[in-house]
Amino acid sequence: MINLDTLNLDKVDPAGLYHDIANIGKNLYEGWESGYKLPVPSHYVKCKKIVFTGMGGSGLAARLVISLTKKSSRLPIQIVSDYTLPNYVDNETLLVAISYSGSTEETLETFIEGYKRGARLIAFGTGGKLEELARKYQVPFFRHQQNICKQPRMTISRHLGAMLAILNKLGATEIDSRNILKTVQILENTYTSSWGFNIPSENNLAKKIAKEAFDKIPVIWAAEHLDEVAHCYKSLFNENAKTMSYYEPLPEMNHKSLAGSEFPKPLIRNIYHIFLASQFTHPQNQKRVKITAEFYKKRKYATEVVLFNEADSPLTEIILSLSLGAFVSFYLASLYGIDPTPIEAISDFKEKLNG
Repeated sequence: MINLDTLNLDKVDPAGLYHDIANIGKNLYEGWESGYKLPVPSHYVKCKKIVFTGMGGSGLAARLVISLTKKSSRLPIQIVSDYTLPNYVDNETLLVAISYSGSTEETLETFIEGYKRGARLIAFGTGGKLEELARKYQVPFFRHQQNICKQPRMTISRHLGAMLAILNKLGATEIDSRNILKTVQILENTYTSSWGFNIPSENNLAKKIAKEAFDKIPVIWAAEHLDEVAHCYKSLFNENAKTMSYYEPLPEMNHKSLAGSEFPKPLIRNIYHIFLASQFTHPQNQKRVKITAEFYKKRKYATEVVLFNEADSPLTEIILSLSLGAFVSFYLASLYGIDPTPIEAISDFKEKLNG
């Protein structure tokens, strides 16, 4: 196994994905500032529902926005990761389309359909066909800087900050710049340095989890606002570490997945259960995390429970958990001896799809 304490970043990470991970807090704040400056038509304030459209890494931030706002927003919010929009999308809907490349076919189709239905449109991307359509339709286009590794999945925090800023301007969330700043301060002052590549494994939770996940299938469990962070973990493990990974929310998993823990016996030693615990979820969900983790430990599964006591809000828990998962995925890629940036399987698939 590769020694994570002697990594040569230039060798294992030529595209610089590690630096995007280390800048998650900075990108969150910069995204907020840029999003707040984006001119948004005044009549958008009167929208009665919000729909995001985005695929893969481009859609991850929208999922986190929904997790953060579903309890407090006065508006129903949904994400569509497909070619078609729900029938209820109309001229009272704010439709936010996200495509890092600007060429994601599913997102382009929903954006065009949203325009035909008279939806109030906003687009996120670095250019491409999506920007062309936004200009044609004369709607706001949030152009973000390309991240260092030029991968959609590493724009999560920048997109999250920008989306929250836009929703704040529209009165759809009470999260404000003070919440963003406090979260960034807690992340950068307390945790980012603790998970860095120069911190020895014995003092580095991210390296510890990566070593335990090596040659195992990580399964991530979480409740409420953290359930979509579990989704992000799966995506980061899939794309950065090129490994199988799965997730499921609590309490739903307690009603089915527990029963599927006995077979096949040989797989038990190859599954790693990671629980994202919270101080801010329903008391019963907090209890469920503890009981479920003990359930798997007693059955000899490798199990980890992650809880950030310093978090002062659900937003902070989301960012701390996201940052940890990103570091873990990077170290896991290093243990497998692979470059974390390229996603050749997905690129090859898209070529065949478009061929």
